[in-house]
Amino acid sequence: MHAYIFRSFKDEEGKFKAEISNDVKGMLSLYEASYLSLDGESVWEANEFTKTHLMNLVKEGLMEAKMVGKVRHLLEGLPYHRSCCRLVARQYVNTYDKLELHNLLLLELAKLDFNMEQASCQNKLKELSRYKEKNIIKKLYTC
Repeated sequence: MHAYIFRSFKDEEGKFKAEISNDVKGMLSLYEASYLSLDGESVWEANEFTKTHLMNLVKEGLMEAKMVGKVRHLLEGLPYHRSCCRLVARQYVNTYDKLELHNLLLLELAKLDFNMEQASCQNKLKELSRYKEKNIIKKLYTC
């Protein structure tokens, strides 16, 4: 993300425009984008601006209830591109399940996919623990 792109969100004085602070989805996108800087680019202003205004919107209750959880999760954790995809997907499934209008088939497939992946990871952990129990790891290192 090039720092000059953020200029379109600023006024003549170089400060972020106040009117963009009311667009929650836009602010979330700007917050995520603030983590995509290249070496030598300074985009900390965008990060601080969005973080401050999003926290204020949450505190003052000026945000739709369904967005509060998403905003809190994003501000307390890592940006999407730095997070574990499977954990983000699981959190999204929980959020999607609570929406009034959702595709039941899509939701069921997402849950099934997550559970299958989780079972696969559990099986890999079982295999690794068996190797540890049999002391195979030490034998491999002493060869």
